[in-house]
Amino acid sequence: MDKDTLLILQNAHTEFNKRNFNLAEGLYSKFISSCFRSSNCEAGKLATAYNNRGQIKYFRVDFNEAIEDYTSAIQADSQFEVPFYNRGLIHYRLGRYTALTIKITRKIIDVERKNLLPLKTLKIKALLFSCQFEVYF
Repeated sequence: MDKDTLLILQNAHTEFNKRNFNLAEGLYSKFISSCFRSSNCEAGKLATAYNNRGQIKYFRVDFNEAIEDYTSAIQADSQFEVPFYNRGLIHYRLGRYTALTIKITRKIIDVERKNLLPLKTLKIKALLFSCQFEVYF
């Protein structure tokens, strides 16, 4: 990744942390576009950009657009847990319990299929199961 693209991401994070969300959103979009033009971005950085842009959309109550960004974050880096939680939270808030349960179940199956059993994954799995129970009660 070139220095200019990295600087765009750093500036986006700075503006996000200052709560200058309009400016941050534009910078995250610019970073994402740069990644696709150059095809040379780290998965984690791209996922973070999508997740943070999704957060901005969530704050604006643009839930469907936020879900799209969270999904893109997951596609960029499926080991990044935050967008899974963020996307599930929106489904929960909107009363989409069936969709939420299906997504949670798919994630659990995916984790089990890959035999990913470090402590971090077990904590996530427990969290996902607790969300599933919360949906049923």
